[in-house]
Amino acid sequence: MGFRSWFWGFLFLFDFRLNGFDMLPDVAAYLFFAAGFGKMSFASPRLDTARKCLPALFLLSIPDLYAPWLQLFPGPVAFVYQLAVLLLGAVFVYQICAAIKERAEQNGDGELAGMAQTRGTLYLVMAAITGVPLLFMGGSHTSVQLPGASFPLVIALFVFSLIVLGLLMDLMKKCEVRIG
Repeated sequence: MGFRSWFWGFLFLFDFRLNGFDMLPDVAAYLFFAAGFGKMSFASPRLDTARKCLPALFLLSIPDLYAPWLQLFPGPVAFVYQLAVLLLGAVFVYQICAAIKERAEQNGDGELAGMAQTRGTLYLVMAAITGVPLLFMGGSHTSVQLPGASFPLVIALFVFSLIVLGLLMDLMKKCEVRIG
């Protein structure tokens, strides 16, 4: 039911930009997530926590439609904005995965429970790795000087994020069949 909407929500969390414009806007992702919550067939305190993050994530995603707007604000404002998006997003996704894990355990589906736990943890790792340059920048608009091979690190992070979001989409497809 709601898992199909969440599948599409995770698709729209891919960060693909052309000339600063988000081609898969996070605003759409959070609308899909909201639709999914409305169709969810089970209740969970973890889902309630994720649902509470949704309005803030939706509002914070609006300025992200066009990335260069952040250059208009002083470093600390941009830093707080990016940190809030990162932390709320991590809590949101992890709580969804934890709720799926709990529901799968209640249904006796240990494989799905383990998959949900692993994928939630992978998302947290991805968020933590993404946040490291943000902490070094402290909201400044100048680029962080990473040692030597920064381009391969950026490519590796991009590929890792594609894999993690793809795994989350796969989890939603499995949940649609196994949880309903």
